[in-house]
Amino acid sequence: MTWKEDWEKNHNVIAIHGDLSLENFGIPEDRWNRLCQDIKLIIHNGAMVHWMYPYEKVRNVNVLSTVQCLKMATTHHLKPFYFVSSISVISNEYYLKTGAPVMESDDLEVSRTGLDSGYGQSKWVSEKLILKAIARGVPACIIRPGFILGNSKNGVLNTDDFVTRMMIDCIQLKQYPNVPNPINACPVDYVAGVIIQIISQERWLQNHVYHICHHPRIYYNDVFEELPLHGYDVTKVDYTEWKKSLMNLVQTSNNKNALFPLLPFVLNDLPNITKSPIFNDNNTRTVISGTDVPMVNVKDVVGKYLAYLIKVGLINPPRNKNASKPIPEIGEIIVKETIGRNNQLNLNADEHERKEVKQYIYMENNKSTYNIITNNNINNVYSKINMELCSDSNNNNDHSKTISLNNNNNNNNNTNSNNNNNSSSSSSSSNVNVINNNNNNNKSNNSINSSNNKNNNNVISKRHNKSTTTLNNIFKTEIKKFFSSFTGCFPTRQ
Repeated sequence: MTWKEDWEKNHNVIAIHGDLSLENFGIPEDRWNRLCQDIKLIIHNGAMVHWMYPYEKVRNVNVLSTVQCLKMATTHHLKPFYFVSSISVISNEYYLKTGAPVMESDDLEVSRTGLDSGYGQSKWVSEKLILKAIARGVPACIIRPGFILGNSKNGVLNTDDFVTRMMIDCIQLKQYPNVPNPINACPVDYVAGVIIQIISQERWLQNHVYHICHHPRIYYNDVFEELPLHGYDVTKVDYTEWKKSLMNLVQTSNNKNALFPLLPFVLNDLPNITKSPIFNDNNTRTVISGTDVPMVNVKDVVGKYLAYLIKVGLINPPRNKNASKPIPEIGEIIVKETIGRNNQLNLNADEHERKEVKQYIYMENNKSTYNIITNNNINNVYSKINMELCSDSNNNNDHSKTISLNNNNNNNNNTNSNNNNNSSSSSSSSNVNVINNNNNNNKSNNSINSSNNKNNNNVISKRHNKSTTTLNNIFKTEIKKFFSSFTGCFPTRQ
């Protein structure tokens, strides 16, 4: 499905300019109040998606926007709230080790630690807030897709997506890595169809979580193998060889490489970090049973994705004109701009991403230093998430006051800004002070450890385990205090 001008002319779609990171999305108060009165249901699909950003970088957009949606859902009249989350909330080692399907009824408690990406951590916090709201009677549910790929009919896709960047880069390298892991990726029209069916009847709110999975199960290699089948000169190689080729290409291409922004990720043992648990999707299957939601095998539409990438000029047509699978015709598509950061693929990485890659290259050459830095960064991540969820409800600068769902606080924007820079700001909360002190200690540890690389691996491991245990204890004792700020905002279930 592509954009149709008639939707705007006929007021089928009304766009309102706002900012997900701001109180009331930055919408003027009178307009916000009208929206709270007029809106019948809410689908929240907005987020900052970046595999390399830490939690604090995505918190305002991803977590605070969820809070604002809950606020809107409980203002004037109750509105059904549908939150589009991600399987990133369960991408930790525990689920991989069990080997059992992750049920839609799982409470996510084992994901309290072990989530590596700031994006996944932000979605986890958002889900916990929503589940608490549900317990208080708010009609809401969580929808968890995996990778969302292009349209199965015309191939239109997000050129900034990880899978898209991988396909483009493999064509550039003329190699693809052996990654025999399953990939949970679905065409966008399937994901959209599932969501439409879930919101079509309020009875589906009886299920609190829906997993969106691909059937039959497919693997990364299944997607990559479609490249040579469609005529591209691409061969399968061992990951180590592909990694070396990518490093060489990056160093000689002046950063003009599709995977450059994700280099620290794809060069960090890709076959291991792309492992994914199995997901049970019984709730979703029940909802779409007997409907016209398109069930399409991604392998069968890779050709259309390639056709679209050719059409927008991001790859050249294959040289082999006698391929077993010719590039399909996807019809006339007027492309005004491609989808992605800066409205283009953004082969040229921005300054922040170049710094990340340079840091990673340095770490690759100093493995022991890298391991120590990583351990301390894990402690910092846990500290910041626990600070988010463990704030003292009596603290004047407390985020729980900022996100009180029925409180129109004119100082919230300043409060959000202060909280986002909590590592350099003062706070009257003893819990926050303790955690900030831990962060400062961790910074000191980074300096000490970098000069004692040989002897500190065991010390860091012990310190990490102790710190994590302490923080988890703080979390368990303070989580009720954090969520108590919502108690007066949600109606008690009758």
